[in-house]
Amino acid sequence: MTQQLLLATTNPGKRKEYEALFQSILPDQWIVYDLRDWPVSIPPVIEDKDTFVQNALKKAIQTSHHTDTIVMSDDSGLSVDALDGAPGVRSARFAGEHATDQENNQMLLERLQHTPVEKRQAHFTTVIALAIPIHTQGEAFLQQLGYPTQDWDITFPEQEGLPTQYQDRITLWFQGEFHGQIA
Repeated sequence: MTQQLLLATTNPGKRKEYEALFQSILPDQWIVYDLRDWPVSIPPVIEDKDTFVQNALKKAIQTSHHTDTIVMSDDSGLSVDALDGAPGVRSARFAGEHATDQENNQMLLERLQHTPVEKRQAHFTTVIALAIPIHTQGEAFLQQLGYPTQDWDITFPEQEGLPTQYQDRITLWFQGEFHGQIA
C-alpha cells in the first residue's frame, strides 16, 4: 500500500533528500510531497519556540491540521559554545529575519573573530518530528515503525522516540547532533 507523506517545507533540496531516503528504505511505498505541490494551500508556521524540538513539533502539528496525512517537519541549527549556544534556534535568522546563509556565516565569524580556534567548539542539531493522524493508515505506519497500537502517552512529548497523543494526532520526534569546531 502506497502512503503519502507531506513535508512541512518549501525547500526543494530537503524534499529531494527525503524522497531518496524513503525510496532507499521503503521503495515504492511512499509518495513524498512538500508544501509547494500540496493541493491545499497551507499557511507557513512561525518558528518562535525556544528549542529545536518545540519548533519541529509545532510545524508538524500545525501543518497536519490542514490535511489527513502524515506530516514530517524538521528544525535544525548551529550552537556555538563560545557564544553561549548562539545562534541556536535562530540560526537561519542570525544576521536578520531574511538573512542569507552567507550573511549568517559572516555574522558568526565576526562574533568569533577574537575567539581562539581551540575554543570554537560547536554542534549542529537536527530534529525531525512527525504528526500522524489517528486512523487506520496512521496506526499501520506506527506498527511499521515497531510501535504497538494504542501504546502511547497522552502528555506533551518530552522523550525522543516516544509516541505521544496530541489531540487527534500521534507525534514522534528524533534528534541528532554533529560536534566539531568552527574554523
